[in-house]
Amino acid sequence: MLPWSTIALWILLVAATFTDILYRRIPNGLILVGLLGGLFSQAWLGGFAGLGLSLFGVLVGFLVLIGPFAMGRMGGGDVKLVMVCGAFLGWRGALHVILLGAIAHAILAVVFAILLRLGARSDKAALDLKRVPHAVGFALAGVLYSLGFLRFF
Repeated sequence: MLPWSTIALWILLVAATFTDILYRRIPNGLILVGLLGGLFSQAWLGGFAGLGLSLFGVLVGFLVLIGPFAMGRMGGGDVKLVMVCGAFLGWRGALHVILLGAIAHAILAVVFAILLRLGARSDKAALDLKRVPHAVGFALAGVLYSLGFLRFF
């Protein structure tokens, strides 16, 4: 049986993915709920050590992705979404979500490029490769990591 914190993370990831796909943004309210929920759940489950690992996960997610954000390669909501994953999954989870999310995002971009090249859609602006939502890859990575799949370190 899955712990309630894992289910809460999945709900947040699905909500963030849908808002990123539909509106190309992730609401700050959703991020705030996720950060507080992750910190609370890890403190509840692991005491001060759990809270410390959760805070370190948030920090790692921020530090690794602040560079791509500063260069305009991703939005602030994407960085904050990984910080939420770090709050729930700790620093190793944050690193896995970043790595697996980048791989999933690259695959998604290739699929979009193929669709754009084949002219499968008349609305080519919807397939703008610069606007492929990062939340999709990060959400998939968060779910896979929380299930115990694709753990590299």
